[in-house]
Parts: sequence; structure tokens; C-alpha cells
Amino acid sequence: SELAEFIVMAKKNIKTTLGSIDQLLYWITRDKGIVRPTDVQIKEVVEDSIEIYRSNIDAKNARINYSQLGDQTIFFDQAHLDIIARNLLSNSLKHIPNEGTIDISYTKSENAAHLSYHDNGSGIPKNILEAVTKGNFNEVRPSGRRKGTGLGLELVYDLAKMNGASVSIDSSPESGTSITITKKHHI
Repeated sequence: SELAEFIVMAKKNIKTTLGSIDQLLYWITRDKGIVRPTDVQIKEVVEDSIEIYRSNIDAKNARINYSQLGDQTIFFDQAHLDIIARNLLSNSLKHIPNEGTIDISYTKSENAAHLSYHDNGSGIPKNILEAVTKGNFNEVRPSGRRKGTGLGLELVYDLAKMNGASVSIDSSPESGTSITITKKHHI
């Protein structure tokens, strides 16, 4: 019925709004540097972010593939990892074509854990990619037709760093963008 569809859509919109509020609260308090790491279940984080963006995924008729190898936990701040997953998925969705593909994978070895997002989108322009990889986020604020505020990747970098992880990006217009969060294990 129409009422049931409305309720489902309202719940999704509320989840998306709450996610945005979480990000704003983080920005307000990030200088305090509070990190509360725990063993986080990656599959739950990925599935929650997919559910939050379900209407965007459906609107683009996008295909999301998720694969995992090894233990499915990572020692990370749960709220931080949630924000990272939402930002990476949101960025991919903004830049893939209709019927585009986003591959999300998680692997954990003896030395490190890797959470990767790869899309077949338009890629990150070379000048912006260079600025991002050097940490010059003031240079990546969008102009013209670029989508987004440019703050998402800065937030991803900040949260990863706070949790002892690194971010690597590989991008080209021909192959899309791959972003990997790597957290080395402490011995």
C-alpha cells in the first residue's frame, strides 16, 4: 500500500538525516581527538551504509558487490568507521553512471586489514587527486559541475588517521576510483 511505502521511505530518509547529523557532530568535536576503538564487524558497517543509500542505489540502478576474506572484524572506532563507509559509498554513487558498479571488499591478513571501495565512475581529476594525496584539502573544494562539498575525503583521511589507518587512492577517468583504508595490526 501507499502508506507502507511512505513509511519505508520515511525511515530511510530519517536514517540518512541522522547520518548527516553524526558527521556534523564529528566536525564540531573533532579537535578533541576522542577515539573509542573496539572490534567492529565490517559486514554490519557495509550493510548499514548500503541501506542508508538504498534509494540512491535504486535510482541509479547501481550494482553493489561486497566480498570478504578472513576475519570480519577490525579494531576501529565504530562511529568513525560508519562515517568513513557512508562517505566512500556516497562519493562512489555521485560519480558512477546509471547502472554503474561499486565493489566493496574487506581483507584481513596477519599484518593488516584493508577496506576497499572501487567504482567505475568518472574518476578524480588529476589536479584534485594530487592535492588530496598531499593533504591539501583546501585546493579540492568543488567549482562548476563537480558534485559534493569536497569535505568527505578530508573527513575520511582525518578519521582514518585518528584510528592509526592510512588511505590510498588510485583513480583515472578510464577505470574509476579505488580508495583503500589500511589498518596495520599492532604486535
